[in-house]
Formats: sequence, structure tokens, C-alpha cells
Amino acid sequence: MKSSFDYKGFKVLCFVCPGKELSNEQLLKFHQDLVFINESSKAYIDNKMLNKKLDTNEVRKYFRKVIVSIFYINETPCAFSLSPFLSRDRIKVFHIGLTIVAKNPGLNLGGFLGIVNAKAAYEKFGKVYLTNISSTPSLIESFSNALGNAYPTPNCSLKSRPKHYRDVVKILKEEYMDKCFPDRSKLQIDYKRFVLISNSSEMGFKTNFHDTSFADSMEYNNFCKTWINYDKEEDLIQVGELKFWQYLKMSFALKWLKFLAKAKLQKYLGSEVSSEPEIDEKWQNAA
Repeated sequence: MKSSFDYKGFKVLCFVCPGKELSNEQLLKFHQDLVFINESSKAYIDNKMLNKKLDTNEVRKYFRKVIVSIFYINETPCAFSLSPFLSRDRIKVFHIGLTIVAKNPGLNLGGFLGIVNAKAAYEKFGKVYLTNISSTPSLIESFSNALGNAYPTPNCSLKSRPKHYRDVVKILKEEYMDKCFPDRSKLQIDYKRFVLISNSSEMGFKTNFHDTSFADSMEYNNFCKTWINYDKEEDLIQVGELKFWQYLKMSFALKWLKFLAKAKLQKYLGSEVSSEPEIDEKWQNAA
């Protein structure tokens, strides 16, 4: 566990493989924080890793190869990003995973915590394949822009995909979805379009295009509306490679996000208007 951000009562703690590194007491506290955030959010997500009835051994098993960043306000857990590490036959996969926000004082928490996790993944595991499951245009756009080699995107070749990307999706399905999603029998993958068909609404995710957070670029909004069948509760599965150049870009991006966060938090603390921090719903729709 290490602190990635600490400013006047606001902090981000990054846990790398907590199932291996934390004591029983620390591990249970860590898991209780995740459960608290999930139960405090508007969109309660049904995921086996967030089951509050898990015992210590079960929590340790689920979180042996996971990186989790948690955002706290005055020691109260308010948001997290949970990213599992998967591997098979020398193919290393790091899934951006699940981000849940219960309270947000106006920060880009989804981007912030996601970059903290991805940066920690490269430092721990080296070059990896990154994956993202989402039907939210803003998340799909952010993932694509962060890597520059993601598939599928509006600008990629639809007739040919990069080598190993199909294998990466198979690993993601068998090592993460089948083990952590509530009902594996309801999961289907279209390997031609890289699309997941599931019971998304039952798990707590938004399935209406107009309820999602739109991308800045209309190109991505149009792409999502064309590529994803929202009526069938589809999600796009994106794959990209995290290499040194992408790691370097993320390191600079994280420094910039920290600078912006301090400026926004200073303004937030200085405000005389008393109100509950808003929930940043655009980050609630990633699996």
C-alpha cells in the first residue's frame, strides 16, 4: 500500500496485490471500505469480489493479483477503481476493471484512479495488455486516447485486428468474467465485434445509450451507437498494449491530474456553499 495523493484530508491509497501483502486485519478493513463504497453509491454493482459475506481466506484469494486505488475524504472511503491482473501462456492482461464513486468533490476520479492503477501495473508487471469493458462513450474514448493502440475504435481497421487481441479477450472471459460475474451462463462474447452480451442491468450497470456519459468527440458517440446494441445490453471489449511510451504518457498525465485536483479541492474547501459532493455517474458503467 502506498499513498498516491494526499492533500488536506483528501487522499488516494494504491493497494498492489493486497491479498498477498496485507495482514488479516488490514485486508478486512480494505475489503470493508470497498463494500461501503459500493453500498453507498447510487449504482449498487453485483460482483462476487464485493460480496460483504466473504471471509478472510476468500478475500485473500480474490485479491491476490489485483490493484485497487481508493479515494478517501477525511478517512471516509468515497470511490475506488479495482483492476485484476490475469495471465496465461506468457500473455499478461491487466483489466481496467470496476470503478465505483459514492462521493466526489468535483474531480475526474475515474481517470485519476484508472491511471494510478495502470501506472502501478506497469511498475509491477512490466509490459501488459490492457482491457476495458464498457458501453459508456466517454470511457471508451478515454481508454483509446490513453493508449493509442486500442481495438476496436472509430479509427481502427475493422477487417484485421492486432495479433493476440482475440486471445486476450478469451483470457479476460475465462479468468475474470466467469469467476467474478454473478451468472456466467448469461455471458456471451461476439469475437468478431469484440462485444460482450450479458445481464448488465441486473448487475447494476446502465444499458441506455442516452443515460451514459457522452464522449467529447461526436465520432466516438456515433461509433458507440453504431457498434453497440444497447437494447441487447451489449458492452464493448477494448484491448490495447501498455508499453513504456504509454507508461511515460500516463506518468505525466497523473502529475497534471494531481495539479488540477489540488486546485479544484482548494476551491471546494474555500466554498461557503454547504452541499453534498456530487456522484460522478459517468464512471459507474465499467465492468
